Amino acid sequence: MKRVFLIDDDLPVLVHLRSNLSDRYRVETFQTAKDCLQVLDMGERPEVIVTDYHLSEHQTGYDLFKKVSEKYPSIKCIILSGNEDGTLVLDLVKKGVRDYVIKDEELLKNLVAAIEGAEE
Repeated sequence: MKRVFLIDDDLPVLVHLRSNLSDRYRVETFQTAKDCLQVLDMGERPEVIVTDYHLSEHQTGYDLFKKVSEKYPSIKCIILSGNEDGTLVLDLVKKGVRDYVIKDEELLKNLVAAIEGAEE
């Protein structure tokens, strides 16, 4: 079973995602990028990290993506956001972000597709 780390500062979103993904994946949740990075530094490794773009600790999901990509290049990162701004998405893709999933009515379906596509 694939291991997935979820990071979002919005607890109801974390609970919703965890409850809907736990039957498919081993899911661990974090409310801060710092907490996630501490667990990674202790040797825990998921196959996929799913992070919200906007985090409350004055960091973005891209900041986490960059740190993870540099230290743990085998871990795939997916960024979630309610922001559908094409300019932001294009900028993130140019910076190497693998997937960007919009928080909309198709969130779970699109997120599962992105996680499953991270198997290469």
